[in-house]
Amino acid sequence: MSPKSVFPRALYHRIPADTRKDVDCAAFFSVDYAAEEAAKQKEDAALEKERKMQEALISIRDRFGKNAVVKGLNMQEGATAIERSGTIGGHKK
Repeated sequence: MSPKSVFPRALYHRIPADTRKDVDCAAFFSVDYAAEEAAKQKEDAALEKERKMQEALISIRDRFGKNAVVKGLNMQEGATAIERSGTIGGHKK
């Protein structure tokens, strides 16, 4: 007997027809909505925190200029990012 899907249009969780009598479908497809809601709230909080940080960086750069916030690597000896940001097309302003 070739295994056939109980739910042919389902993209996931296919149950072969020859084993469906051994599986409780209600338990198999049960969803923990509380866990999903908690995960969604956690993700929303992380996105909100990231958005606030980005807004703070934008306001600092608007107020003090584009070189006000730079990566630590740009402060090392031999780094050229700050110097290059002060040029227009490779020429000094």
